[in-house]
Amino acid sequence: MKWSRFNFMFESEKHGPLLYNSRTNAFAELDRESYEKLVRIRENPDACRFETEKDQRMLSMLKEGRILIEDSEDELVELKLLTASARSGRNHLGLTIAPTTDCNFCCPYCYEKRPQVYMTDGTEERLAEFVKDSRARSVSVTWYGGEPLLAFDRIVRLTARFLQLDADYSAGMVTNGYLLDDTVISRLDELKINHIQVTIDGPEEIHNQRRRHVERDDSFRVIMKNLDSLMSSTWKGRISIRVNVDNSTKEYYPQIVSLLRERFHPNDRMHIYPGIVTDTHGACASVESTCFNKEDEARFELECCQKHGLDSVSLYPSLNPYSCQANTFNSYVVGPEGELYKCWNDVGNKEKAVGTVYKGVKWNMQLLARYLVGTDAFSDEKCQKCFFLPICAGGCAYIRLKNKYEGTCFDSCIKYKKFLRQYLEAHYEKKKAGVEQKN
Repeated sequence: MKWSRFNFMFESEKHGPLLYNSRTNAFAELDRESYEKLVRIRENPDACRFETEKDQRMLSMLKEGRILIEDSEDELVELKLLTASARSGRNHLGLTIAPTTDCNFCCPYCYEKRPQVYMTDGTEERLAEFVKDSRARSVSVTWYGGEPLLAFDRIVRLTARFLQLDADYSAGMVTNGYLLDDTVISRLDELKINHIQVTIDGPEEIHNQRRRHVERDDSFRVIMKNLDSLMSSTWKGRISIRVNVDNSTKEYYPQIVSLLRERFHPNDRMHIYPGIVTDTHGACASVESTCFNKEDEARFELECCQKHGLDSVSLYPSLNPYSCQANTFNSYVVGPEGELYKCWNDVGNKEKAVGTVYKGVKWNMQLLARYLVGTDAFSDEKCQKCFFLPICAGGCAYIRLKNKYEGTCFDSCIKYKKFLRQYLEAHYEKKKAGVEQKN
């Protein structure tokens, strides 16, 4: 047996010995005896024997958590196989569809300064044929934009076409919420929309500055009224409230979370979380100086948990074989003219289209290959050696592509890389507090 390269064992000043494995995402509190034995195993696995019944139970748990693995085992090869399998499946088709690039908001940090294009009947017809031709057993759609509800009739018609296919169908929507009125709400279940994301950027005055309607200054009031209607409706889905946060608005985050919780009494149907505004996706078009870097992000999230007691921040890593749809084979972003992209950031920039739903049009195979293969972390020597690879998958494919082929030098590593110990300790404290509260 040998010690996994993905183990991280340390002594917390507050909590004693802790052990984390990034390959299985296992996390354990250790007593002193177990810790000392594991230290010896780490230094010389062959020197430790598991002779007693207690030792055998310990060995079984170490194997299950892949803390100890067989001498012949190549963890990187296994991880590469899992990742390739997850990304190359053909039975599921994932689409993000922008029926329009038009928007009724003019947010200063938005990167979507695109022509205001709406999908035509002809493109609708061809898109439906494209989905049918995929022969996927399941199809998931995220309605996106621009603001997708500006083209609500197109969403209704396309959904009717998708529901006629011999495939399991589900949908979600990313909307600014301004047009999420009673008429739309009444049709959400019919349209199989089971998840909606709406962004609130802070208290009313802050929100109306950052998420301005193109003609009026009432976006906060209208959105909150619509959310009242949504949460009191019979809709069976879930809603995520994203609160965009940067260095100029981070102080307002606890306040808006408190306001939303008081107003909506969130349960399993509503999730409130911070949306970190960075300068790596072109999303800081007018506010570069206020964007978060990875250290800003980590400090903000840890402070939210430790100082304000907020549980809306994700402290614990998660396994990530996909990275995102940009490097998943059977997944595309569909523009309003039927153009196909691999990343949401590319929508509207036709030079970044990898293909189209229309037949007989040549695809950009070079760009497609760069997204699907060229950004692969398993071809990067630095990533291959990295402890965080199972939970990072190489990071954002969009950033990796820009760094490798366009000469940028954005940080594609995850926030845990410099702050793993702090995140694990904060997660431990949160879990321990929950157990004590139950008892």
